Amino acid sequence: MEKKIEENDVVYTIDGTNGGCVDIDVKPGVEEVSFEASFGREYLLGDCKKVFPDVRKIVIDYSVYNIDIPNTLFPNVKEVKSDNYYGKYTKNGSVLLKDDYHGQILTNTFAKKADETVDLKYATKIENDAFSGCMATKIINSGSVVSCAEYAFRNSAIGNLKPEPDGAVVAGSILVNIDESAENIILPDKRVSLTAMRDGINFDNVKSITANRAQTVINLRYKLPVGIKIILKDKSYITDEQLSEWSPFPILELTEDNPYYSTKDGCLLSKDCLVLVKYPSAISGTVHIPDGIETITSYAFILSDAEEVYFPDSMKVLMPNCFWLCDKLKKVDFGHGIEEIGIGHDCRLFMQCSMLHEIEIPSQVRIIGESAFLETGISKVTFHEGLTQIMDYAFKQSCVKEITLPASLKYIGRQSFLGVDSVTLSSDDMPYGIAEAITSNTAPDNSSTCIKIKKPTTTVFMPRCIVPENAATLDTRLAIPSFRENCEKSLYDYGIQPESKWKTAIETMKEYPNDTVKTYLRRVSKNIVAMYMNLGDEAGLVDFIKLGIMTPKALDDTYKKAREKGLTTVMAYICEAQSGPDKKTSSLSL
Repeated sequence: MEKKIEENDVVYTIDGTNGGCVDIDVKPGVEEVSFEASFGREYLLGDCKKVFPDVRKIVIDYSVYNIDIPNTLFPNVKEVKSDNYYGKYTKNGSVLLKDDYHGQILTNTFAKKADETVDLKYATKIENDAFSGCMATKIINSGSVVSCAEYAFRNSAIGNLKPEPDGAVVAGSILVNIDESAENIILPDKRVSLTAMRDGINFDNVKSITANRAQTVINLRYKLPVGIKIILKDKSYITDEQLSEWSPFPILELTEDNPYYSTKDGCLLSKDCLVLVKYPSAISGTVHIPDGIETITSYAFILSDAEEVYFPDSMKVLMPNCFWLCDKLKKVDFGHGIEEIGIGHDCRLFMQCSMLHEIEIPSQVRIIGESAFLETGISKVTFHEGLTQIMDYAFKQSCVKEITLPASLKYIGRQSFLGVDSVTLSSDDMPYGIAEAITSNTAPDNSSTCIKIKKPTTTVFMPRCIVPENAATLDTRLAIPSFRENCEKSLYDYGIQPESKWKTAIETMKEYPNDTVKTYLRRVSKNIVAMYMNLGDEAGLVDFIKLGIMTPKALDDTYKKAREKGLTTVMAYICEAQSGPDKKTSSLSL
């Protein structure tokens, strides 16, 4: 049921169901129309075909939250005034702007005349048909616009503009249209950077774009095809902040007289060609970094499609995050020059390179930096003699389960190999920090309770879970030759949980039997038996009994308990052990 409300010679038709205004009539001569919350918080007039040319001003009430009106309804509005409580609509201006919590959306320009100017101050987005019926082609204050709907300029003077000889139509700082048949488009951005591009522009035939300002290309980076060639005439310095934003990176060509940079094969290089600043994201397959390059900067390869990367022997420095998010990268060949892989704190060179499964560290490399291979898919890593330091978190959250460390390695950082199951050492001397490198106070899911450490002369086992403070203490003791042997015999004692200590001690007894571990296991044998019985792990219990450290009384007690629980495999083994050729006939019976 509809009802009509008349106020100041304006008739509002209210929908009785949803309470919104669905129609309006304005008497001739009325210059001001108010959108009052008392008439409805929504004004759904988008399909209204009426025209009220006398209206010069509209006023928006404090609690109105939606106004949908065509530009032709009030074609001659010169002022919009809002006292909107929710900040939905701008306070004043000559266009209608609506807040969507991410910026101001331009919804109406009110069919401005050809000699008028459209002021886009505060606007960040332009919605469909915002310029419908607008004959004005001059736009000011458009620098904050970052998004423009495909049909924003439909049925407008700007929308009817044909591309200039350079192949582009620009309104303010907005790229409105291009000559879609042209192979090269020249952007007229000498004075101001373009900030937005109309959605739906077709670049299928465009091979390259010429721009005067780097910031223009950076602003349009998500709208431009990733593999398009950018010919940049800007001779100014590109800041680190700009470079950090410039991703994905296009195939770039600079003028030779740029005083700061040069380009080669689409890459952005320092002027002296010693530094690789940015690599084109769309170039896939095998990448051979140009000879002479000594440094790769941060984020140079971010989001790159490269699958294999080969370093020249001239390479010296890899800056943090330079290969971040290269999810197609499968192989990296470091060459024969670089001596330090990653510099500084938390370098994260290959973070989230999920397809990088195998890596070889060449012999000339001395240091692997902090977090260098953090969160990669690496499951196999080959080290050569010459490596001296692996810094904190270097291979954390990778897939490495087994590693062989060279004798030259003197230091290995915290949590650099969390999750590893086996460590093979080329020397009987352990690198300082190994306990903190492979243990933590929590264990990964489905992991074993201890880690095997194979040395040339002995094999020892370390609990996977060690309190960090105790791990640091353990590393100090392992570094002192007079403490090392006794410490290795009792590594089990550093475990957090009793079960971890017991299982680590059992493995130690198998590979490195000694009086220290034997005495310990005999002392806690009742607890170990109870653990396996509670778990119902007959194989584990038999394996423990086979160590031969249990007294005859302990075996008798174990047999009785096994009988109570129906552990027939354990019972049978104890009977067999007690009745062996070197044993007296067993008094035990099944």
